Amino acid sequence: MTLPFHIIQLLKRKSGNELRLPSDCEYLSLDIESKTGVRIGATTLKRLIGFAQDERTPHTSTLDAIARYLGYAHWDELSKIEDNGNSDFDSPDDEIRSADLQIGANVEITYLPDRRLTPRSSVYSQD
Repeated sequence: MTLPFHIIQLLKRKSGNELRLPSDCEYLSLDIESKTGVRIGATTLKRLIGFAQDERTPHTSTLDAIARYLGYAHWDELSKIEDNGNSDFDSPDDEIRSADLQIGANVEITYLPDRRLTPRSSVYSQD
């Protein structure tokens, strides 16, 4: 089982760790343990974040510890939060509007697993 994308994003924010490398799961494991008192192994976190392909369902106690780490009472509560679309933007303050961009500005979009998209466009003058 891999955690839903929006929950992985919550883990990134909470830990202050981008979780770009499998080794980042060691840090996350220690952070979860320090905040919840529950140890989740780095290997388990690698599976849940998608660094290792494995469809085993984690123990309920593991999912509950992740939920508590993120400020929820238990996994059932966390799993009911909705993904706000396919974006990591939480509020209108985080929106990027093309009308607000300067000509030549770059926008980079990143998503799991380690993907990067930099849209390019041509600007035509209507003189």
